[in-house]
Amino acid sequence: MKYLKFNYVLIFLFLIFIGIIFCKFFNTLTFSDSSLNFEGDGNKQEKLYPNAQLIQKITATENNLNQIDISINKFSADFGEKIVLEAKDENCGKTIAQSKIDAFTWNSPGYEKFKFKTIPDSKDRIFCLKITYVPFEKEQDKKIYISSYPAEESSYINTGKSIEEQKNRTLKLKPAYENGSNWQNFSELSDRMSQYKPDYLKGIYLKTLFILSFVLIILLVVAIILI
Repeated sequence: MKYLKFNYVLIFLFLIFIGIIFCKFFNTLTFSDSSLNFEGDGNKQEKLYPNAQLIQKITATENNLNQIDISINKFSADFGEKIVLEAKDENCGKTIAQSKIDAFTWNSPGYEKFKFKTIPDSKDRIFCLKITYVPFEKEQDKKIYISSYPAEESSYINTGKSIEEQKNRTLKLKPAYENGSNWQNFSELSDRMSQYKPDYLKGIYLKTLFILSFVLIILLVVAIILI
């Protein structure tokens, strides 16, 4: 009887663990603007100076903006260091959302992900993004860069270098959005995964395969614990 109760405890803890993983998984599901393409000639590096800001305005193309993905080169944070992103209103006054990366943040390959509380009515709104490198205690002049590319009707300012506006250029960043519900997020993930797959691995077939695989894994683990 005691052995059986212990197995039930293991199953309960396993289900809690799985629940935490799935909550974390759905919480991180966001989809960057796939229409943005940073290729071609004219690439240059903009340095992030200590306590100075890179400032650029963007226009959200969808509702539910909740993340800005930024390609930051050569940033390995020491304790106390951070890079802060502020999403402000069009006039760069009121702060609407804020996020940061630091020594405790998971470094993502390609893009650093600045996640913040979802802005439901973001579509067609202009946001002023301010990116600031904040050193710890003494000022450190580290080599931290964000790439920039030619882009008509875009511009940014690097306050650490000059107050002059860099016209017809954009920093290498992408706004990212979620879809309002976990199921909608999962559906879009499935659609993106299905894009280059055969028909039997698309849409409802892929979703069904995923759910069945998940259920079978749970049943297998429960069976192993009870044996």
